[in-house]
Amino acid sequence: MNTIARLLNLLFLLTILIPAKGATLSGVVRLTATTHYFPTPGVTALTFLVDGKLACKAHKPAGYIHRWTCSWDSRSVGDGDHTITAQAFSSSGALIDRTDMKMAEK
Repeated sequence: MNTIARLLNLLFLLTILIPAKGATLSGVVRLTATTHYFPTPGVTALTFLVDGKLACKAHKPAGYIHRWTCSWDSRSVGDGDHTITAQAFSSSGALIDRTDMKMAEK
């Protein structure tokens, strides 16, 4: 990664808002993440993975500049602990950032 890319990464923040860390989920749930990138824009696509497998491709609801959301059926994985990962991509398809969070499925 070149110096400019490293500096830009320091100015980027990707956060999973919903579900809360350590939450126990059941049924269809909404996954939500926020992206903040200075200078803006930066992120043009965001995906959620569960245990490394694509769960859903997020979209930005009208009126939200930095909020990304999608629905995921938690019944697609077995009971127990799982990892949700949010990945943010640039318009060229390059991975800008990723963040992980633990949750449980019941």
